[in-house]
Amino acid sequence: MRNKFRKLALLPYTFVLMNWAAVVGLYYFAHGSVGIWGPTRVRQA
Repeated sequence: MRNKFRKLALLPYTFVLMNWAAVVGLYYFAHGSVGIWGPTRVRQA
C-alpha cells in the first residue's frame, strides 16, 4: 500500500517541479540574466 501511494504522489510532484523550472527559466529570460548553465571561466596558472 505504501509503495502504491508513493507512485501515485510522484506524478503531481513531477508536474509541479517541471512547471516551477519553466517559471524560473522564464524569469531569467525576462530579466536578461546570464544563463544559469553557462560555462565558467577557467583560471590559467
